[in-house]
Amino acid sequence: MVMELLAPAGSYDVFKIAINLGADAVYLAGQNFGARAYAENFTTEEIEKSVEYAHLNNVKVFITVNTLVNNFEIIDFLKYIFKLYKIGVDAVIVQDFGVLKLIRSIFPEMKIHASTQMSLNNYYSVLWAKENGISRVIFPRELSIDEISKIHTKLKKIIKT
Repeated sequence: MVMELLAPAGSYDVFKIAINLGADAVYLAGQNFGARAYAENFTTEEIEKSVEYAHLNNVKVFITVNTLVNNFEIIDFLKYIFKLYKIGVDAVIVQDFGVLKLIRSIFPEMKIHASTQMSLNNYYSVLWAKENGISRVIFPRELSIDEISKIHTKLKKIIKT
């Protein structure tokens, strides 16, 4: 197992500090479809600048799109995901099962991480995530290290990746 230092960034300045201090990956929210709507979030231009800077430093960038998307927002959502895809983000972090299905069907090569809000917290839910194209599960904070270790051990027996 490879260890990865993942840091949050609420602004471009914090983003650069995280990279310069050794983060392997940074997650951030754009101005749309992020759970922290009132936080200082990144514009599309800042996301593009961030991805360029990160990739020059061999660092990954994950974008949170962890809100529930309403039917009337789907077109705007897909346009946003397309922009992120073109920019070259390394993964999106999602909560909404419908969003997962949309991204998976339209952008099959885009990496998707399950947000903690997806409430995947046991072996069977993580196995479901793997079978549905999720490459990483972000567990809820209530899960103990011991519980995570047991899930990991059980999954290692059947998944060879």
